[in-house]
Amino acid sequence: MIEARALAAELAEQRLAEQRLAEQRWSADRPARVASAPRRFGFGGVAFELSLAPGLRWRLTDELRAFSGADDEGPHAGVVRACVRAAPRARGPVTDRTIGWRWTGDDCEVSASALSARLRHVQAKRYAATALVPMDAWGTHSLLNGLSAAVVDRAGGLLVHAATVTLDGQALLFIGHTGAGKTTAANLCAGARWLGHDRAVLYPHRGAWFVSGLPGGEACALPRDARRVRPLGGIFAIAHGSRPELEDLSVARAAAVLRQSVQAPAGAAEVELLGRVAALAASGRVRRLHTALGAPLTELLTGALAR
Repeated sequence: MIEARALAAELAEQRLAEQRLAEQRWSADRPARVASAPRRFGFGGVAFELSLAPGLRWRLTDELRAFSGADDEGPHAGVVRACVRAAPRARGPVTDRTIGWRWTGDDCEVSASALSARLRHVQAKRYAATALVPMDAWGTHSLLNGLSAAVVDRAGGLLVHAATVTLDGQALLFIGHTGAGKTTAANLCAGARWLGHDRAVLYPHRGAWFVSGLPGGEACALPRDARRVRPLGGIFAIAHGSRPELEDLSVARAAAVLRQSVQAPAGAAEVELLGRVAALAASGRVRRLHTALGAPLTELLTGALAR
């Protein structure tokens, strides 16, 4: 028994040493000095701690600030400690706004126009990153959105094209093709608050799903939610009808509808992605919402949340 305990303690110390070594290796190019105290905030379901190279000026745009909150407002999909250095600005306007990420084991490459970032999963929900970022609005946007998407992906979550509001403290996602009426449906929810206009991340935490909105899209007419993370209440595929009503969907149909609104980088493992989509569909949270021109939706959706 004593030998077993000694062996367990030795293995635990070895794992801790390996985690510390991984953090040191992936922050080896961290500047010896930083410009100021680390910047801490929450964004896209991730808690960030950014250390800036000397002389680096950093600020969040008004749009990014609207989607950022306190770093302890969660739960989060993960915590990222990142060292940020300046990269050369792109010559001319940025025309390719694609943000990509690819995991290989515990390592991830995040890339966008003029951005290069490396991310490593060092232990449960903990990540270390280094990044070369052009110090302009696009560089800031691509860094935060890219790291957030990569961490949410690693946590088993999804990036969804949706307008998102909150009712009774729960997040409701309206999904559908461009022009389906997602923003219109959001604006018909009197008393609701907006969490995201056009995109959101969903991620699991202790048996539940949580939602955080992301920048982009047409602004809703609703007031903003005071929080940036909310538990998932439901996902509603928009359809037009003669009166507002909800339609239950089979698991297969719900999965197919949801998959159409899930965004993923090129080369993503489709089988794994479909597994996550199917798990959400099987929970019964994906339904079709028939809307009618100008008809309010708050009472109908509040009743759905109470089910």
